[in-house]
Amino acid sequence: GDRLLTWGLDPAAVVWNAASGEEQCALAGGHTSSITSAWIFPDGKKVITAGLDGSAVIWSASCVAMVRLETRDWLVGVAVLSGGLEVVTAAGRTGALTVWSVASGW
Repeated sequence: GDRLLTWGLDPAAVVWNAASGEEQCALAGGHTSSITSAWIFPDGKKVITAGLDGSAVIWSASCVAMVRLETRDWLVGVAVLSGGLEVVTAAGRTGALTVWSVASGW
């Protein structure tokens, strides 16, 4: 795609323009602790992040938090499935995988 996604030990991630290397926007305010995983949806219009705070956040292309998925465990992974219709989160303590249905049209 034309966007890159980076994150580190803080509760924010950054979306970059792959061609120019310029920052497009920061994904901040959705997590209270480190982001552990992130994924760009196939349509390029949404991003999902997962964190040690036990949440996964779906962000719009303009980097606005749209949906917050809450779990009782810290998350170590997230992936987008079924062309963006579902996401899966991986819990760190229990190892549980949870599949979430995502509403279309965002």
